[in-house]
Amino acid sequence: MKRNLTRKNHIIWRRLITGVVVLTIAVCLTGIGLLIKAQFPYFQARHEATRMAEKYAHVDKVSHFYWYNRDQTYFTVAGQNNKGQNVYVIIPKNGASVNVYSQYAGISAQQAVQVARNNDNVRKVQATTLGMHAGKPAWEVAYLNQQSEQCYVLLSFKTGKIIQQNKGL
Repeated sequence: MKRNLTRKNHIIWRRLITGVVVLTIAVCLTGIGLLIKAQFPYFQARHEATRMAEKYAHVDKVSHFYWYNRDQTYFTVAGQNNKGQNVYVIIPKNGASVNVYSQYAGISAQQAVQVARNNDNVRKVQATTLGMHAGKPAWEVAYLNQQSEQCYVLLSFKTGKIIQQNKGL
């Protein structure tokens, strides 16, 4: 009788442990699937923008991809063209046009961040993106200030001057 109870307890524990392992695997696979599904738009946009940059600006080495969201959405591919020139290729989401700028025709992402740091008490830079604002290329630097408020500064790509700023959203 006692042996029967011990065997039943053993079977119950084995089933419980198996169930927990199966549940853990299912949760992990679901999480991975959701993560992949959430990242799909980014990878698709990057792929399409890179294809357009290769086709229209002859970019053969991509160094960075930016996703810019303000009044409109723009995708920017930073890279080197087949002539060895470092360029930014800015493409609106609808793909209607392609704007190509030499990286040396304006300020870099690092310089844009430095302008933001010089202008406010930046605690943490969250993103730096390049897109078009009022028909001209512009850097947007999103950051948290020392009070942990969400802030951003919009800078002219060509001059580095502040176009727009919001300290604390």
